[in-house]
Amino acid sequence: MIGRILVALGGTEYTLVAIDTAVALAKQHNAELTGVTVMNTERLRRIGPVPMGAGDIAQQLRDERVALSREAAELVISRFQQACTEAGVKHSVLHEENDEAAHYLIQLSRYHDLAVIGLKAAFDYGVEGTASDPVKLLDRLITGGVRPIIAVPNTPFDAKRALIAYSGSMESARTLRHFLNSDPWPGVETRIVTFGKDNEENQALLSDAVAYCASHGRTVEAEVIDASPNKGLLEEADRWDADVIVLGNSHKSLLMRRVLGETVLHIVQNSEKALFLGQ
Repeated sequence: MIGRILVALGGTEYTLVAIDTAVALAKQHNAELTGVTVMNTERLRRIGPVPMGAGDIAQQLRDERVALSREAAELVISRFQQACTEAGVKHSVLHEENDEAAHYLIQLSRYHDLAVIGLKAAFDYGVEGTASDPVKLLDRLITGGVRPIIAVPNTPFDAKRALIAYSGSMESARTLRHFLNSDPWPGVETRIVTFGKDNEENQALLSDAVAYCASHGRTVEAEVIDASPNKGLLEEADRWDADVIVLGNSHKSLLMRRVLGETVLHIVQNSEKALFLGQ
């Protein structure tokens, strides 16, 4: 069940898609939305070394950077509120100026069922050097337990086909479970793929996944693809014309790969399709 959705509001085209996606989900599930803007005014006021005698100009620049960010945030808030009002969706807005984006969203996620965020741009209000790195932000959100996350592209999409990458790991199984239990797009055509040799082990893996989907009333296609997931997943998503890719971590290693996994990290960096991320 989806009752409350968290929406990251930045100043780019990714946010416009996030708003449209979140509003559609809220209408589908009779959920309420919480739109969030986050800017760190301390970071905005950092402009580097100031030459002697240029203190007044430096202060003017600091104030201008903050003012521009606030203006951009107000514009996107207005767009969010208008979209919600026109759709008859219950909504609220939170504006944070002192915290880091990841930390703030992690706190808010405790009382939200789903987060919608731009895939390659988040909390970017047009001031150079102040936007959150979207890949690092996703990494920190998943590390902090924010799941599931729908990361949207910068072009509108209609979720008619969902491609699920399944490795059999506990993390991958949790993602499948999140997707089925939350059921963000009821009736979406679903296909499960695993990567490697077409042998008994992988066929059994898919058979179990298909049976689990059936227990949730979902009929799915399934296939073993003889390719690496890094290369094969995006190719298969394009070939099958998927609208959403569903995936979770399959293994752990250093830095961002510790949480996101190499495959997830590669897809986040290279996908132009919406992602449903869970773990």
